[in-house]
Amino acid sequence: MLRPSLAYLSMVCLSMNVMFGLFNLGGGEIILILALVLILFGAKKLPELAKGLGTGIKEFKKATREVTDEVSNAMDDTTPPPKRLTQPPPPAPVVETTAAQTAQTISQLASDLEIFASPAFGYLTLDASLCRASVLMPQKRNPYALAVLRGGAGTLLGRLTGLLATGLTPSARTDNWLYAYGEVAGAVDLAGRLARLGTAVVAGLCPDTQVLRGQADRDFVAGADLAGELSLRCGLDYRTAYRVVGRAIAAAVGRGDQELNAALVRAAAEEVTGTPVPVTDEMLAGATDPAALVAARKPPGGASPPRVREHARQVRRRVAAARRWNQARRKHIAQAEAELLAAARDLASHPEEA
Repeated sequence: MLRPSLAYLSMVCLSMNVMFGLFNLGGGEIILILALVLILFGAKKLPELAKGLGTGIKEFKKATREVTDEVSNAMDDTTPPPKRLTQPPPPAPVVETTAAQTAQTISQLASDLEIFASPAFGYLTLDASLCRASVLMPQKRNPYALAVLRGGAGTLLGRLTGLLATGLTPSARTDNWLYAYGEVAGAVDLAGRLARLGTAVVAGLCPDTQVLRGQADRDFVAGADLAGELSLRCGLDYRTAYRVVGRAIAAAVGRGDQELNAALVRAAAEEVTGTPVPVTDEMLAGATDPAALVAARKPPGGASPPRVREHARQVRRRVAAARRWNQARRKHIAQAEAELLAAARDLASHPEEA
């Protein structure tokens, strides 16, 4: 009976070598531990103990290999990147930031419209339903809707600042989320109302095309386009063409003229370059006509009518896609809510099974 026990003891020694090596144990300490094992468990338990130790060491090595493989794979540059989520749910500050940015854009539009609709400019008028009479001056109508848009945008910016300030909490604390629950819903609701009001403002605009056309022909607004035309057709670098046009405009203003003529541009070009430049009335008219200049803005994002219509179509497509996503999410939320309520009713009707 003693020989098998010694054989199993040898197996135990061999199988435990790795584990003991992990803890930097010496020979004397290993003999002491094995003696204690023999006394506590007896010779009959040694085969079972050896088998358990062998299984444990095998699992330990397997786990070690798996960890090593994972680290190697993580360091391997050829590993494909993880798939991105299609539409990850944005955190609360992002939702409120988006709402504030939307309202801020509408606020900037409202500020510009208030200037352009003033009597000093008269470029456009707002629908009467969006204005109200001045309290002090009976002849004046204030664009009240524009003030509401600007004030609402300021309110949203203040809410965003307040929500961000609530995040100044100790580590591992989420109490500030209590503020986000109400603030995010309120911000989205206010941004939606401001967007609808802004839509009504734009729909009710009435531009004065005659006034706008008259302003487009004044103050040498086509100066940069004329410099570009001189560069293309007369072989001047843009900086030199810029100086030529600037010199011609200065001469016209000094004479009290409201527009350039070919003689002024030719004189300025010869003064700047020292050589005659063939500037004709036809070239000058084509380079300074507002309608032609707008029609020439054909690159992507340009101001030509086809490009503006193209951009409008793109915006409509994006809005339609956003609406489809919104409807799908609402449907999913409603279904999840219905299932949750059904489960709650089922638990309430069978309390003994809970």
